[in-house]
Amino acid sequence: MSAFVYKWLKVTYRKQMENWSLQLYCHETALVNNEAHVQPTIIVYNEEDKVIQVHREEKRVCLRGCTVSVQMTMDNPDLAKNMSVLIKPIAT
Repeated sequence: MSAFVYKWLKVTYRKQMENWSLQLYCHETALVNNEAHVQPTIIVYNEEDKVIQVHREEKRVCLRGCTVSVQMTMDNPDLAKNMSVLIKPIAT
């Protein structure tokens, strides 16, 4: 499992062949009234840094002490080289 930290969010992920799971953990500084409304988007690139897949979730609510889970199925997992996670804040 890997993890990296954004200014307001921690992301962990697991890859098992074509099934990818991500967990988004909100940092307290991202919360307004103990929650953050976000829309996660996962962009996967190949070795030449060309986009090979985009997975966009609906608006999600991240609460204090809870995680947002994102599940996606890769069409061509053997081509995947890099991944970007975009977290769009959504006004309530």
